[in-house]
Amino acid sequence: MARNDINIPSLISTLRRDDPRLHQALMELHRRTSGDNQTLVDTIIEQVGEDSGALITNAAFATAALVTGTQETSSINIGKLASNLMTITADFKCYVILYTSEAALQADELLRPDLPASDDPVPGAGVLGEFRFELPGDIIEVSPPVLLYGVDAEAPSPILWYRIFNEELTTVNISVTMRILAFL
Repeated sequence: MARNDINIPSLISTLRRDDPRLHQALMELHRRTSGDNQTLVDTIIEQVGEDSGALITNAAFATAALVTGTQETSSINIGKLASNLMTITADFKCYVILYTSEAALQADELLRPDLPASDDPVPGAGVLGEFRFELPGDIIEVSPPVLLYGVDAEAPSPILWYRIFNEELTTVNISVTMRILAFL
């Protein structure tokens, strides 16, 4: 059977909560769905997730009043030790970078102080993802999903760090929302 012929809902119904293939099947189901069916799929994943330990949720953060061309750094607790980022959206034009730790954020600030960055981060430096929002309300579908995880003093942590750069022509409070499939 070809990979695209797999009946994901049937596969999900046969997997036990502790089967590692369950998370993969949930993400594949989400990846294959778009448009009007996305809400239905999210509902199915939420119901299956309740039984499996997986959970679709939103994690959001916002800046204080951020002047044009300036950046803010901070952290967010995503509530789980590991999650997959499915979508990310921002309400204003901005550039967002997610990090595994405060140390990774600080190291990247030294190497790439100016945002938006014109070069890629150093591989293995703790940069989870970089996202540029050209229009207010842009939604970025992350495929394949980015694995979100924090590291604090070499131990797993639900805390992620971020840098956000205001690209609007005015001072704004920027809100960012991440839709995540949390599983640990």
